Amino acid sequence: TVMTVMQFSAKEGASKPELKKRMLAMRDFLRKQPGYVENVLMENRNGDAKPNYVGVSRWKSFKDWESLWNKEDFQKLVRSISEVGDVVPGTFSPVK
Repeated sequence: TVMTVMQFSAKEGASKPELKKRMLAMRDFLRKQPGYVENVLMENRNGDAKPNYVGVSRWKSFKDWESLWNKEDFQKLVRSISEVGDVVPGTFSPVK
């Protein structure tokens, strides 16, 4: 499996509730995709520290994660979030 981490931070002047609403739409979309295993969306409880939110997902393969990014519907969700927040994606594997 592959672990992915997406960091989300509200842009200056944007509301965290609006960012959260758009992130939840992305989360719901992820959960219906081939290769999806599980995910969790976490909120930073350290005041206004960035990132405000972190989404951690597990996928069956890196190819499943890659194909997600090639879908126009997913790109629309990313653009929607980018209107109110910064999105920083990454993929991770265990340290051996």
